[in-house]
Amino acid sequence: MRAGRFAGGLAAISFFCSVTAGCADPDVPAGTGGPATANRAPLNLAELPPVSLPDLSRLAAPAAAQVRARYRTVQDAVESDAPTVEIANAYGALGLILMAAEYFDSAAVSYWHAEALAPRDPRWPYYLGHLHRMMEERGAAIAAFERALALRSSDVPTLVWLGRARLDEGRPELAE
Repeated sequence: MRAGRFAGGLAAISFFCSVTAGCADPDVPAGTGGPATANRAPLNLAELPPVSLPDLSRLAAPAAAQVRARYRTVQDAVESDAPTVEIANAYGALGLILMAAEYFDSAAVSYWHAEALAPRDPRWPYYLGHLHRMMEERGAAIAAFERALALRSSDVPTLVWLGRARLDEGRPELAE
C-alpha cells in the first residue's frame, strides 16, 4: 500500500515536472519571439475576475498552507505597489500551485492575471496551455500554446505540446 502511494506521488511529480520544463527559463529577453498579442487581443486586467482562494479543505494542512502563502504573496505584491513583473510572477506562482492541486478554475484566473501583467513572458500562456489541455479544452490549449510559441519560437517543448494538442483535435496536418 505504501509503495503504491509513493509510486503514485512520484508519477504526479514527474508529470508536473515534464509540464513545467518547457518554459522554465524566466530570463528570456522580452519580445524575442514575436508579438505579445499573437492570436488574441491583449488581456485587459480591469476586466479579469479577481483571484480568490478556492475551498482548500480537501488539501492536507501543509499543502493548504503553501497555497495560502502564495495567495498572500500576491496580495502583498499588489498592495505594496510592487513592480509589475514581481506581481506577474506572484500570480504565476499561485497559478502553478493551484494547478498542481487541481484547482483548475482558480489557476486559470491566476495565469490570466500573470499574462495580462507580463504579456511578453512565454511562461504564462505555456502553463495555461497545459491547464486547458488537462481540462480537455483543446481549442483553448492550442491558442495558449500558439501565444507561447509566438513569444519564444524556438522552444521545442512548446512545439511538441502544440503538435500534440493539434493531433488531439484531429488536425494532423497542422501538427508538423
